[in-house]
Amino acid sequence: MSPDQARTAAALADLLTAEAALFDELSDLSGTQRRALARAAEAELAQAASRAETLATRFRLLEEERGRIESFVPEGERRVAEARVALARALGRLLRETAVSGAVLERLGDTVAARQAAVGGLLASTYRPDGRGASRRPAGARLSAEG
Repeated sequence: MSPDQARTAAALADLLTAEAALFDELSDLSGTQRRALARAAEAELAQAASRAETLATRFRLLEEERGRIESFVPEGERRVAEARVALARALGRLLRETAVSGAVLERLGDTVAARQAAVGGLLASTYRPDGRGASRRPAGARLSAEG
């Protein structure tokens, strides 16, 4: 392997390691978002969303660089192979965290219909669909259809 190829291989291994660290940070962020959601911590959720966007941008940049240099690294480079294994493990952790977060959100979504039904019955007797207050006159108070 030429010195240039060795430098490129080292750069690729470093890049893959940076991607693995980014995946681990996203995994941690996923847990942070779930905890913030449970506490209804709106500011923390907004901060986590902003951090996730920053990490997504950083990942895109790393992927562009990876695509640019990957073809210059010979197959079988040990350090690159080890970095790929670490990246795959980090991706697995991220996918597990994402699945847990998805399940939590799905369960939370399941409760929306039940809450709407419970509150909807109460609100229907107090408010009209257009938002105006409903008449408080008891049913049967009218003597005729003309009122």
